[in-house]
Amino acid sequence: MDQGTFIHEVIEKLYSPFKQIDLKLKHIEKMRRNIDNQTSESFIELYSKKPEGKNLIFIEIVKDYITNILNFEKEQLTKEKAKIKILSLEERLSSEITVNNTTVKINGIIDRIDLFNGKIRVIDYKSGLVNPTAVSYTHLRAHETLRY
Repeated sequence: MDQGTFIHEVIEKLYSPFKQIDLKLKHIEKMRRNIDNQTSESFIELYSKKPEGKNLIFIEIVKDYITNILNFEKEQLTKEKAKIKILSLEERLSSEITVNNTTVKINGIIDRIDLFNGKIRVIDYKSGLVNPTAVSYTHLRAHETLRY
């Protein structure tokens, strides 16, 4: 059972109705109220069966993870008075770059792109273990990287 795929599926379904509009507290609350239904629906959709046994524990862990994301979002809206507009979710991108005179094609999926206080923000939801020594950050003026 792939926790990452499941989390991404649920987040995409929860946030999709709020694309291209300014995110408000009422939207966060609506998503929070919909977590139980959406996790069950997405589980059945992905795994073609109703959750039972240890899968119920798995779903509770996923719900906690998503609740933490929503709480963080709520905090940004209330305490920081942030303005957030979701531009895209699960965006597939492809590009070519040249490295040492060799063209390399790069493919990937960006979990979320939004406007955060008027600046483009790229979000990568982390649901697995990440080795901190294998991650490097480059600060870009117009782009911020946010990991949940």
